[in-house]
Amino acid sequence: MTFRELLDGAEILTQSGNPAISGVEYDSRRVEPGDVFVAMHGETSDGNRFIENAIAAGAVAVVSDSTTEKPREGVAWAQVAHGRRGLARLSGNFYKHPARRIALTGITGTNGKSTTAFLLECIMSAAGRKSALIGTIEYHVAGNIGALRIEYWSTPPALSSTPTGLSLATVAPVSTPPLSRKEFPSFKTVVVSNVPLLSLSIWTVVLFCDALMNNAVYLKSWLVKS
Repeated sequence: MTFRELLDGAEILTQSGNPAISGVEYDSRRVEPGDVFVAMHGETSDGNRFIENAIAAGAVAVVSDSTTEKPREGVAWAQVAHGRRGLARLSGNFYKHPARRIALTGITGTNGKSTTAFLLECIMSAAGRKSALIGTIEYHVAGNIGALRIEYWSTPPALSSTPTGLSLATVAPVSTPPLSRKEFPSFKTVVVSNVPLLSLSIWTVVLFCDALMNNAVYLKSWLVKS
């Protein structure tokens, strides 16, 4: 895959160079020769600080969300409007959008998310359906508990309840919901746990409306605290 092919559909502000790409990384410590390094701002750290480390490790291209960083000589470069949205698009392109080929169930809410996930897995198992479960307690793939690990994290419990799609690529063909409708995966079902109807936040209402417009099927689950 070339750099331009990898950037297809991303919100690109500037772009130069078109080398062959062998991988996508946002952790400079994991970069290997031929990779593209996605440098993005985070809550506690700025990945743009590690651009030189990534290049030294063999990155042939850099995708940055910084307005101050300048292209490096001999390295392909792209500036994106939003780093995490860019990472979502690049990950989808590189792995050929696996989320489009499976039925996803997204679970959100205050309490009861993990319980709901385990209940759904049991229901599908009883119905003879193979499934994968990814949560903060355990990872299940076709009934195998902890069979696959996400190397970005320690063993369960996970350090993050909202992993990136790139982090999940080695575990199951799923993608984390990005921050724009254009990047949002096609959920077959959305479960809202333990959230009274009148207390739904604006973004949840928007999510419902968006899915209804796209003929998605919704399962509303109102769990009562014991």
